[in-house]
Amino acid sequence: MENLFIQFCQTTVKQTNTVGGSFLKRGDHFQILTNGFSYVWDYANPIWVDLDSDFNVTKLPVELSNYQKVYVSVSFFDHAFIVFDWAKKYPQVNFIMGGPAVNFVDMVSDFTKKQFMIKLPSNVSITNESAESIFGLPFDINRFKIDLPDFNTPRLYHFRIGSGCYWSRCNFCIYRHENYTNFEIDPETIQNIPPGGVWLGTESLSPKSCELLTQLNYDDRRYHCFLRGDTSAYKSLQKILPMIKESSHLRFFMGIEFPSNRMLQMMGKGTDIETLIKVIHLLTDAGCKVSLSFITEWECIEKNDVEEAKNFFKMLPDESTYDSYYNPLVNWFGDVKKENFIGKLTGEQKRLNSQWQSILHKYGCLKYGISSERIKQRMLKFRELMP
Repeated sequence: MENLFIQFCQTTVKQTNTVGGSFLKRGDHFQILTNGFSYVWDYANPIWVDLDSDFNVTKLPVELSNYQKVYVSVSFFDHAFIVFDWAKKYPQVNFIMGGPAVNFVDMVSDFTKKQFMIKLPSNVSITNESAESIFGLPFDINRFKIDLPDFNTPRLYHFRIGSGCYWSRCNFCIYRHENYTNFEIDPETIQNIPPGGVWLGTESLSPKSCELLTQLNYDDRRYHCFLRGDTSAYKSLQKILPMIKESSHLRFFMGIEFPSNRMLQMMGKGTDIETLIKVIHLLTDAGCKVSLSFITEWECIEKNDVEEAKNFFKMLPDESTYDSYYNPLVNWFGDVKKENFIGKLTGEQKRLNSQWQSILHKYGCLKYGISSERIKQRMLKFRELMP
């Protein structure tokens, strides 16, 4: 046999309100599906590989040594660990990884050469090409298909609605694209996607694609998407949200990064505190769920920024309507970051960042956070898996 296509199906336990959405209670089991081959399903015939909540393979339905090439859809860095482990066990097999985690893995493969003296296994490659390119097909959103694993648990899967971010000017972000595309989606395709939690895949919901929210099938479905908190998004949603009776089925993920106007301007965010607050209140007043993301461990915080951040949280709506999470700046590998950044904050910046994180923990309704030290440990684990 020549090629095999793998998608991961992780059955896990819901710990927060962020992942899985409001249709799940804390402690419920649910599935996270990495359905990267949904637009070439009939060509790839992908298989599901089951994982437990700790990313351990619980069921591998095929013998990998029977294949020359194995294409793997990876959504999390932990998926890459699994592929690296397979690469060691099956040196004669070529593994090709693609998917949301590839951007991070790609950056890591260069960044960690100096930091941790590691490299990708010789039989592992990463690609930013689409699954369609494997078969020489044009992308067609209306070719979407997914055969769901045979479990009676809620699920979270991915449905693409666009490509790129219509702003693409934030100078810290690795997801900048020169070309932004809204896909033309057949209404029948939208109505027939399976029940569950659905990621509306795009780096940011554009003002034009906001209209799609009025066409969604909300029966037994909850939708999640990334949203910029800017004026154009506010104006579009102001018109659209009153038309949606099931707005509680929507969760928007907004990148605040650092809530001070000086910091927002410095990072090229294209918005300000007043506008961010307006967008958040617009969403929560309509009954939508909101998850806010922040960045820690900046090297350029000033005292006034910390005070402004504290005031920002005082202007947010009731705590029951939103939650938040954070990542360190090193996780983004953007232009404002230096290569030796991990764990290098000293003096005044270390003190100000400590104050900033204290504010997050005290006022931010935090559901999740990761430190640069934890990333460092992940890199060390990465090295251990190298041949």
